Amino acid sequence: MQTVTVTWKSIPRYGELWLQSHQLRHDAFIGRLGYDVPAHDGIEWDQFDTPRAAYIIVEDQGSCAAVCRLVPTTAPYMLRDVFPQLLPYAPPERPDVWEASRIAVDAGRPAAAREAALKALIVGVQQFGLDHGIRHFLGLMPVPIFKRTLMRHGVEVRILQEAARAIDGIPTAAGEIMVSQTTVDRLVPMAAAVAA
Repeated sequence: MQTVTVTWKSIPRYGELWLQSHQLRHDAFIGRLGYDVPAHDGIEWDQFDTPRAAYIIVEDQGSCAAVCRLVPTTAPYMLRDVFPQLLPYAPPERPDVWEASRIAVDAGRPAAAREAALKALIVGVQQFGLDHGIRHFLGLMPVPIFKRTLMRHGVEVRILQEAARAIDGIPTAAGEIMVSQTTVDRLVPMAAAVAA
């Protein structure tokens, strides 16, 4: 199991893995959660899948086990352009704040493999943040998902504001996901142990 960062420049190298990540997103957000988002032929994308985006993809035996999309807040991003009411302050446009979205793990894998993929994904996102001088990521997800996927693994998350109405039928909130070397140092050995 390894984590790769895919940008539009590196799609020729990781094309099949990148395609699989969009298929995984389709399975997760349309198939399981019923989101009303653009899709075609089993592939999910939206207006924020642009050349400014980077994709953290966990690859396991040649296939996509998990994915997260990262978008700088200096470019169009979901919380600013679609859900600004969930931010208790003006939507930031700063190079040290990015948005993390479309987090998905392959639900068809055994529990241990899902756990390993999630830990690897968190490490990959955190390491990207450290490498790019990112202070925190903005995220949008149900509060129980924040708790189950991030906070229980020691990621510091500040819940900002919950939606007054459910989004696509799911109670959702915005949060700040802090970037920390301590988180990486703690999770790397844990991820290796789970994957072993």
